[in-house]
Amino acid sequence: MRHLFIAGCLMISAQLPAQMVPVFPSTDTITGQPPIDNFRREWYSKHLVAMSEPILPESPGETYRFLWLRSFHHPVSVRVVCIDNACELTGLRTDGQGGYAPGSVVERKTRRLSDAEIVSFREMLARAQFWRPQPVDDRLGDDRIVLDGAQWILEGRRGQTYHLRDVWSPEKSGPYAVFRELCLHLVRLSGLAVRQDDIY
Repeated sequence: MRHLFIAGCLMISAQLPAQMVPVFPSTDTITGQPPIDNFRREWYSKHLVAMSEPILPESPGETYRFLWLRSFHHPVSVRVVCIDNACELTGLRTDGQGGYAPGSVVERKTRRLSDAEIVSFREMLARAQFWRPQPVDDRLGDDRIVLDGAQWILEGRRGQTYHLRDVWSPEKSGPYAVFRELCLHLVRLSGLAVRQDDIY
């Protein structure tokens, strides 16, 4: 399984066009560093491009996007755009696989969040301390992308401030428990079809 996943990721990288429209900013303004390395940038961008998902724009409001790339299950993206006191959510699912080809969009959900849902979402963002540097993941050391599992990527943009967290298969307990809860909350709000057995 491990070798299949590596081969799939390398295949995605090999199929990328020489000039791809940027989907991620060059700098994470919270850390002052690139948000992800070039390998992940190409891998994740391929899936976002297949979903017609652009780079998060600089705007007066706030935008958040969760990209869920499970090795052998359909990629999922959930984007929330908040302007003033209104938040619109867009959920997308393709028929591809997170560790292989991205496929095409087969499910799209769009809805406006209720006031109670907005409050709940903001409370979870605060609990997850999203706008702080990502905690160190002691589980993986330097070997982060060669294991089967799933990449949970959450981006946020507030004006000129941009931050990204990229976590491999967060667990129900530990430093990423609240982050996991936040991302799954977005998936539930979207109404996208995800089976409980396919959460990892």
